[in-house]
Amino acid sequence: EPNFDPHEFIRSTDTVYVTASDDVQSVTAPVVVALLTAIKSATYDRQRLVSAGLAPRTHPVRMLLDEAANIAPITELPQWLSTAGGNGLHIVVVFQDLSQAASRWGRHVADGLLTLCTVKLILGGIGDPTTLRALSEYIGNYDRAMYSHTRGSSLTSMGNGMLMMAPSKSTTVSYHRQAVLEPGQIAQIGYGQALLIDRTHYEQISLGLWHDPAQPWGRVATVGSSPTIDLTEQPTSQWNRAQSLTREKIGQLHARISDR
Repeated sequence: EPNFDPHEFIRSTDTVYVTASDDVQSVTAPVVVALLTAIKSATYDRQRLVSAGLAPRTHPVRMLLDEAANIAPITELPQWLSTAGGNGLHIVVVFQDLSQAASRWGRHVADGLLTLCTVKLILGGIGDPTTLRALSEYIGNYDRAMYSHTRGSSLTSMGNGMLMMAPSKSTTVSYHRQAVLEPGQIAQIGYGQALLIDRTHYEQISLGLWHDPAQPWGRVATVGSSPTIDLTEQPTSQWNRAQSLTREKIGQLHARISDR
């Protein structure tokens, strides 16, 4: 008999973990997609009742899809991403780079992910040139002021019919259009750092520990490790706290870039 009811699940505060080793992902992927589809359908049904005033509003359902191209290759992923937010479903999808998405869904889908995914968290180490260029172009350009100073001398009237040479200086300002972040700068994001892009806002953030070092299991997890965030397990409240640990203003980011 079925031991999982998606409608009961979305009304609970439970978490379902789905894992598969590399050698069986292609076999288990259809089952994983079927499970996610059932949860998504139940969530949408629930949202229709909420919108009609027939059910109380509840917390959103969150899907954290790490290695989605391998373990959860949802055919309608673009449609899910475009409609989920308004239907009580929050989706976090994780890729190595856009080429991984292109190999599964095609280049046209991969190119649209930066638009479909409202918030983007970029970690360092990306080596795919297409992904790096796409991110750089998405962030945009700015007009960098270029100053040119000229020194010389000129004839100046003394008012009594006499002329004399006097020093002169002029400054010319021109503007050069350049990327806010070059592809190479994005690739070199440091360990424990990330680039957060939220619609038209972007900033560099430091990633904190998702676990609590004060707890016994937290102390064990901390030994010999560097600050990391596991998007597949971290609760939302801890994720928000991690974001706020060390945020850099974008002006400071520009200053660091200019100093290089």
